[in-house]
Amino acid sequence: MQDKKKTSAGVTAGALIAALVLISIAGCATSGSSSKTLDWKQVDPSAFGSRQFNTMGLQTFGPNVRALYGYVLYGDGVTVSVSGRITGTPLGKMTLADVQQDYQRVMRENMITTGGNLILREVLRNGSVVAYTATMPWMNVTAWDMAPDTPGPNAVLQVTFP
Repeated sequence: MQDKKKTSAGVTAGALIAALVLISIAGCATSGSSSKTLDWKQVDPSAFGSRQFNTMGLQTFGPNVRALYGYVLYGDGVTVSVSGRITGTPLGKMTLADVQQDYQRVMRENMITTGGNLILREVLRNGSVVAYTATMPWMNVTAWDMAPDTPGPNAVLQVTFP
């Protein structure tokens, strides 16, 4: 008789946990969060010239043996934050040449000799470029539009790394 009580208590607890999980999932789906991932396209760095951008330096952390490095370049009116296994450091206004020089400095200071060249991608929002990412080849970041209903070039971006 005691085994039946344990079994029915286990079933009740399992059903309760399953119900809570389903309620949590349903709450996430209807919470009003309306972010979406943004498309990107790799671009040729020669098209930049000496244009200056607000720049945020990126660095991964976590279980990998070594950190990966990159940058987000964006115009005025765009807000950028980071999440996941990366940190972001505002670096002020920089040209692409400044970013490449800073990348070489970071590589030297961290004694990294196999980092490769930066991969430059434009981040597209409604068909228009809102930002650029310049990252090591192994650093695939994702840009999220956190306010897709905001009109015009003003965007709220969140850059994530798994």
